[in-house]
Amino acid sequence: MTVNEVMQKDVATCTPNDDMMMAVKIMHDRKCGFVPVVDSHGSVVGVVTDRDLSIAAATGKHRTAEHIAVKDAMSHPVF
Repeated sequence: MTVNEVMQKDVATCTPNDDMMMAVKIMHDRKCGFVPVVDSHGSVVGVVTDRDLSIAAATGKHRTAEHIAVKDAMSHPVF
């Protein structure tokens, strides 16, 4: 078996400046817990997981998910 046989080819992404609700919507719609974060050139600059979003929401100092940017929750750099 090769990676090509099991990998996801239609990948949804978000940007660092998207709000957390965008990432949550992608995860909900795609039934996943992980979204790549890309820059304006399409290069992966980070990843955001459902755990990252939960922690950011819980420690958001009274900000709602619509007011927390993905860049404030994502894990980076990517290796």
